Amino acid sequence: MNWGRWLVAAFFGSKAIGLLYEMIAAMPQAWRRPEALSYPADYVGAGFCALYFACAWGILNWRSWGRKVALVTTCLEAAAIDLLLLATYGRAALNPKMMVFAIFELAALIWLLLPAVRMEFSNRMQTA
Repeated sequence: MNWGRWLVAAFFGSKAIGLLYEMIAAMPQAWRRPEALSYPADYVGAGFCALYFACAWGILNWRSWGRKVALVTTCLEAAAIDLLLLATYGRAALNPKMMVFAIFELAALIWLLLPAVRMEFSNRMQTA
């Protein structure tokens, strides 16, 4: 089970890095046209980036809160993003990148729900 936490932490870290990259890539356009900035969306993106990094760190260090936050964010993303996109756009939402992301998200969710993983997180919490 120890190798699984590295994969799940890498998944959350890559989500944070991808979101950070998207935010940084949009900056030159915002410098040319300041009206293109969408401050609430930028703050929400920065918050999610910090949340993903915190989840990755919490999972790597066997923190109970890291598992709980990762479960909540993964479930909400699976429900809100994947199902909402599928309901809204239908077959157009089934592009290869979205399918790969959904598969990795489902794999992370399954790993977080495994009984042995739950026991490991609770055992580490009691001994820390």
